[in-house]
Amino acid sequence: MSPVPATATGREPRVLVDDLPAEHLDELEWLWSRREATVRSFEHFAQNLADLDGRMAANAAGLEAVPSLAWPLLEEALGAKESSRVAAAAWTLLRMGGEAEAMAVLGPLESGPPPAREGARQALVRGPLGAALHGLKALAAHPDAAIAVAAAEALAAHGTAPAPLALAGWLSSADADVRLAACRVAAWAGAAADKLEPLARGDAEEAVRFAAYEAGVWMRVPWALALGRERAKAKDESNTRQLALFCALAGKADAPLVAALGAHAPLGPGRFAMLAACGNFASMEACLAGMAAKDAKDAEAAGAAFLRLTGFGAGPAKRVALPPPADAGPDAAEFADEAFVPDPAHAQRQWEERKEEFAKGGRWARGLDADGAGVAAELDLGSRFETMMRARFKGGGSGGRRELLQV
Repeated sequence: MSPVPATATGREPRVLVDDLPAEHLDELEWLWSRREATVRSFEHFAQNLADLDGRMAANAAGLEAVPSLAWPLLEEALGAKESSRVAAAAWTLLRMGGEAEAMAVLGPLESGPPPAREGARQALVRGPLGAALHGLKALAAHPDAAIAVAAAEALAAHGTAPAPLALAGWLSSADADVRLAACRVAAWAGAAADKLEPLARGDAEEAVRFAAYEAGVWMRVPWALALGRERAKAKDESNTRQLALFCALAGKADAPLVAALGAHAPLGPGRFAMLAACGNFASMEACLAGMAAKDAKDAEAAGAAFLRLTGFGAGPAKRVALPPPADAGPDAAEFADEAFVPDPAHAQRQWEERKEEFAKGGRWARGLDADGAGVAAELDLGSRFETMMRARFKGGGSGGRRELLQV
């Protein structure tokens, strides 16, 4: 008779390598960071994100399979200095689904240092909430605004509670981190739209200004285009993310504003991303011309934008060492940054083959009609986000905020 498997007796399976759970946690921490960097990337696609999610689930399952070994590792990780490690551990504990696990995750949200609170917030926003739901509702009423707003965001992200009465106060908090989180709560809850415009226009922190603007776009506020046009006319170098999102929303009448942004060198290489967000024929030609720029970073950015627009590359890139900063040390040249400069002639040949076709379209991404039905799913993740936000702002599109952000 064959031996009875250990799992059939209720005992945990024996592991052959004692440190395997720790390896799972280390891998999960790296994957969490990688996912955060990928979800709006212009270089990655839905399949890349799905692969990351599959690997994350597999590593979490490896920890869940041996709870007695995993628990002390996860509990220790909740106090880590790196928010990504806290998030990875908290998410795994939430997946386990028990009351003790849920309480452990709420611990750093209530009493942990900022990195631990941020990691717990990320994990709770992604979920599942399960046994943490009751405790989260209690923390959303905590007198400490930093704790309350983090709990409220997790609840709002899952649609399990109405907009909190304290939201207006959080949006005017003296604490920039509270204001930033409150902007996210407003977007999730679709509330306090009238409180966002002052933040989008004049908050002292760029991150808050952008979060308020993005929340306003999500809620289709009438001032979003007006503010974007004001920023574009001023070529506002302190609000480049707002400018990029405005370019994604811009219509035909805004084409001269977008073209002026693309030609404004003080905006740096990021101005080519603004052209790509707009996606019109003139932006394509401007990016094609930008690949011949003397500045290597500009040429690299123009090539990346051209790829985003047309779907084809600019030939084998040439690696160019960038000059070190003026205050760099004697070994700076050895560790200098690099740029990958595209081949303008190769791009020009490809351009000539499809130039007439591109001239007939209104807005392009990856060589596709960016506003065509079902196209968003075929785009890189960054272009997908811009396309879905534009559809939402114009009153079309489908899907909720969780789908948009791919939480």
